Amino acid sequence: TTRYQDVAPTGSAIRKECLDCHEGYDEFTDEADLMAGEVDCEDCHMPRLAKSAVKSTPEGTGPALGDIRSHIFRIDTSATSQFTDDGALAFPAITAEFACKTCHNGVEESDEVNFQIRVHVQTPDDEPTYVGTAACATCHDEQYQEFKLSGHNYKLNKVTFDTKPTYPDFGLGDAPGAPDESLFGVAGLTDCDNSLGCPKSYADVAYVIGGYGWKARFIDKNGYIVTGGDTQYNLVQNKLDAADYPDMGNWVAYDDGEVDKGYNYSCFRCHTTGPEDLGDPNVNPGLPGFGGDRFAEAGVQCEACHGPGSSHVASRNPEHITVDTTAELCGR
Repeated sequence: TTRYQDVAPTGSAIRKECLDCHEGYDEFTDEADLMAGEVDCEDCHMPRLAKSAVKSTPEGTGPALGDIRSHIFRIDTSATSQFTDDGALAFPAITAEFACKTCHNGVEESDEVNFQIRVHVQTPDDEPTYVGTAACATCHDEQYQEFKLSGHNYKLNKVTFDTKPTYPDFGLGDAPGAPDESLFGVAGLTDCDNSLGCPKSYADVAYVIGGYGWKARFIDKNGYIVTGGDTQYNLVQNKLDAADYPDMGNWVAYDDGEVDKGYNYSCFRCHTTGPEDLGDPNVNPGLPGFGGDRFAEAGVQCEACHGPGSSHVASRNPEHITVDTTAELCGR
């Protein structure tokens, strides 16, 4: 995969496909011996007495002569290494439990670990779960590139690294007087009613509602929609007459006077994939504005219409995925 490129150290990370080491093996459902893949000890193990060569034991963590490389172990998968000739999933020999939990035993699994487990270990016989659009795009990139221009997947965008979400060009072109749609930020938020006040930067924003092709609203760090006199930004549309839509390219009011407007299931069921109406205070406790509800993925993604895709990802069988094209789904 390429999911670790931004964090893996350059030069020292192991970049191997399964079959580079396990030559001749198409399935790893059982323990497999290394084959003649020109494998050296250092491909998987640190040199003796390396600084971060450690071994986790029941008594604690101590030095090891050559343990699995910590934090730089990486496997690059491909279609041939993930699946057998008949389309079945080729289970990896190195599992998340082995590669991660050897040292991180008892530590809550990260989203990345959970993602890899769902993609690589799920079987068609299990109850299907949501795997995320990134898993779909692995095989269906052409469809994904077209789909993301629809704007559906940008209906709700999580703010990461305190940075404004990025959006593709939605066709403004060189419309006279049209500001670049990527310029909207939080500087225009000056009259806000929510308890946390106006966000000063994207570090104060949890999610952006929309922002692609039409309008943008903001969710604060408590999970409440930012309301007030100038809390919605209307993007410019070159297909509309500016004389008829004078608010294009301007900040306008959204629910002015309402304090701490919740963003629970009744709101995000239209903006997300896999929404759940739970009302459980133990769910999303850091975002009380969500009202104890949750969703599988922000935005209207592939699985919003196709349903949970884990069985299809595991089998690559089109019979294990469906599509709902009813008006009821679109209008929910």
